[in-house]
Amino acid sequence: MDKKTRRPFHLKRHPTLQQTPIDQLHLDNEREYDAYFIASYQKYLQGKLKGAWTRVKITSIVPGLIKHKNGRVSEIIEYAEDRAFAASLSAEIRKGMRPSLTLYPGYLNEHKGKLICADDLATFYAYRDLGVNMVPSLILGKAFRGTESQIISKFSADGSVSDLELFAQNPTHAMTTLDCGNAISFSDALRKLSSYMDLCLEALAAFDIPENSETKVRYHETLNSIAYRFREGLKALGVLHEKKLLLQGRPIVRSMYELFLNFYLDWLCPHQMGPLLQSMAEISRLPKGKNRQKLYKLVRERFGGLVDLCEVVAEKGRMSPLGEAGHERIYSKLSPIAHQDFGVTQQYVHLLASGKEVAPSQEESDFLIRTLDVLVCAAAYRILDDVGATDALLKEGKNK
Repeated sequence: MDKKTRRPFHLKRHPTLQQTPIDQLHLDNEREYDAYFIASYQKYLQGKLKGAWTRVKITSIVPGLIKHKNGRVSEIIEYAEDRAFAASLSAEIRKGMRPSLTLYPGYLNEHKGKLICADDLATFYAYRDLGVNMVPSLILGKAFRGTESQIISKFSADGSVSDLELFAQNPTHAMTTLDCGNAISFSDALRKLSSYMDLCLEALAAFDIPENSETKVRYHETLNSIAYRFREGLKALGVLHEKKLLLQGRPIVRSMYELFLNFYLDWLCPHQMGPLLQSMAEISRLPKGKNRQKLYKLVRERFGGLVDLCEVVAEKGRMSPLGEAGHERIYSKLSPIAHQDFGVTQQYVHLLASGKEVAPSQEESDFLIRTLDVLVCAAAYRILDDVGATDALLKEGKNK
């Protein structure tokens, strides 16, 4: 394909949709269905029940039709045709699709703290077969405390977002890859962190089934872009460090932080947030005028508070695994030099008299490495898990 035809913003990040007449849909009349799930889903479609878009651990999901007697599980039925269909869904996932599982919180004692997958069973098996541990999900009904943040809203027939709630789930400890107990040079730390992004790029290439399109950008291409830009940033910091210009690396680290925030929202709900993030970026690049205002109004009317989530960095930071406290710590340190405020000017005032170069302190270098460590680990873990390759990260850590 001529690469010139695939220009940014001529490509759209959205799943392929195909309309099918309802009379061409065939139900297995011999199959038993989950009445509780059907009633819950009907309430959701009628706007009477909220749903939470998020990612959940596949080990927290119980697949199958749950039959119970006297308040206890008597049987869990799984169907062979779902397992058979999983292979074709696995291929679609490897092409870049990320279908969501529709789940409900277990209400029987045996399943308290678990999520029930009574529908979308073939999709569940496909994710499990591919080794994806954190799966995109829509949780119906009452709140479920998972490990990732949640975007909660009611369904509207016109597709608009209503009664939006943003639930931030921030872990108490951030994942890291560097051993803080042992001294490591700045250059060695960058090389180690770069190796994790190399792993991501290799795993993506191995997992992906290419699908050429002149009008569509696939989720895997987005993931690849994230890993590549992280690696670029780490290389750029290496050059600055070698030239003793590391203070000028702070805007690069801030840029990588914002890259992670956008990535996290996209990863959290690929088919919901990815297209919206792209739309907001496209609108922001339009010339100011009535056309831009009209498009912005249309997007805001449809997506409501999700527009604020896309536009306000502090909101993205609150929803990210680093949380509000992490955002304040990172952003307050990195923003002044990005804005070149007068406080940064004061760091250089002695130059006229002394002529000595301004060098970063050890504390400054340690802060940058700690920040990069958290960002790279959080991104690499999620990218690798999304292509069933988290074992590669564990092996890499042991070999370093």
